[in-house]
Amino acid sequence: MKKIFSIVIFWIFLVEIAVSAPYLCQGKVKSILIEGQDQSLTVLLDTPGFNHWRICHVDRDSDTVYYDGTRGYIPPEICNAWRASLMQAQLTKAPVYISFNDTFSCNTRPDWFNGTPYTVEIQQGLSFTGPQGPAGAMGPQGPVGPTVKSLASCTSNLPPNATNQCSCAGKTISRVINQVSCSVTAETGSCTGVGLSENGILKRAASCCSCVAS
Repeated sequence: MKKIFSIVIFWIFLVEIAVSAPYLCQGKVKSILIEGQDQSLTVLLDTPGFNHWRICHVDRDSDTVYYDGTRGYIPPEICNAWRASLMQAQLTKAPVYISFNDTFSCNTRPDWFNGTPYTVEIQQGLSFTGPQGPAGAMGPQGPVGPTVKSLASCTSNLPPNATNQCSCAGKTISRVINQVSCSVTAETGSCTGVGLSENGILKRAASCCSCVAS
């Protein structure tokens, strides 16, 4: 009987591991609020099936599961940085990318569910014009280069020294990675990434990148 019970427990453990996986939800912010005594930061995106989610606490640590399955926490400093970024994204209508690792999906997370993501990324659009071409040996200067569209991308709470910290679909123009905090300013807005340092050691990193839009 004890052997059967152990097998059942092991099978349940395997099922739980099999259905837990990282996934990313994206959309634009419709509303943000801090809930009363619980002090939960709650966000609603415009994605179909995306309900009100309590993503972290602004006054205390919030448990989370990282991309690789390890457990960690989101301190209130990062939660409040997410709040500021989400408020700015709501104002500028910038796309937001929220990453979780659990047994749900973007369309199946329950309304008002308590579940902390491991990263929140904000992207702000900007554009610039290419430089004017040099003068030819026998003629005038060349025409001004074409307008290039690009994005400013900021991500918080990344693992230090992680690869691919810039989530640029196209060419990366500039990047600041593995910092406690960073920011990118664009013509249409700006974004900020926040990490975590303990006793001078970088525990969670921020990245800020400018990317050529694909």
